Amino acid sequence: MNPQKPTPKDARLLGSVLNTVMKRLKSPDVEIVGGVFGRWREVVGESIADNVKPVRIEGKKLTVEVVDQAWATQLRFLEKELLHTLEQHFGDAIESIDIRVLRYR
Repeated sequence: MNPQKPTPKDARLLGSVLNTVMKRLKSPDVEIVGGVFGRWREVVGESIADNVKPVRIEGKKLTVEVVDQAWATQLRFLEKELLHTLEQHFGDAIESIDIRVLRYR
């Protein structure tokens, strides 16, 4: 059996289906989610990206994990600025940030 190579039309159809699912979950569309996760370092900068990782987007809330409590505190001070930066890149897709300290097992 020789599977067919995916075409651009297949990608558009998959994107459309994924966007429908994302809307039902009340999440931003695939491009926004992909942009936040795929361009995180570029958007937030090296220092933040080295210590803060996006883990989930639910509705318009971005959940991030930070490496330690000190970074959680720092990010709370930077939250308004970070939300403004995200708005510049992704519109109104992210309205709040839930900060969680990474727990090592």
